[in-house]
Amino acid sequence: YRPNDRWTWRLNTQLDYTDQGGYPYAVFDKDKQQTADINYNRECGYLRTISTTGLMAHYKGNGFTANSQTTFQHIHDNQSLDQDFTSADNFFVTNGVTQNTWNEEIVLKSDNDDRFQWVAGTNGFIQSAHQDQATSYFTRTYIQPAHYVTHTQGAAAFAQGSYNIWRGLAATAGLRLDYEHSKM
Repeated sequence: YRPNDRWTWRLNTQLDYTDQGGYPYAVFDKDKQQTADINYNRECGYLRTISTTGLMAHYKGNGFTANSQTTFQHIHDNQSLDQDFTSADNFFVTNGVTQNTWNEEIVLKSDNDDRFQWVAGTNGFIQSAHQDQATSYFTRTYIQPAHYVTHTQGAAAFAQGSYNIWRGLAATAGLRLDYEHSKM
């Protein structure tokens, strides 16, 4: 969307869905250097949904441009795997993850023919992931469940300047500061 000569707005969204069987794993005999037949006794598979949406706003000023990119991504997946890779009913694992991530980046940049060019910006993100895992031990008749919650956040600031000395020769200096915190 272009409301005038200075502004451009763009909205993108994408949805991916995966539904596949799994997995072609088998027992490997190291001495014989042979792989046994794939031999599961429970159905295995992988289901995943990824939704990604981004909003970009671009402004063209007098001698500079400003760009903002806001994104959100949602991931939900489930994996089921016959962990013992044989026809015996020993181990089976289910693993599910739901993850949400917000990201924002703002970049200012020179837009002229001067010898000195610059770029500066900030970036920040917040991510939350919930993971449920269960290992079923059928020979011992119990399940070992686990639930993990991971929160991660980060921020960055950056700047770079470049001075064109002579016909493709430039001196450039930059600085980036990053901070990230993760807790499980």
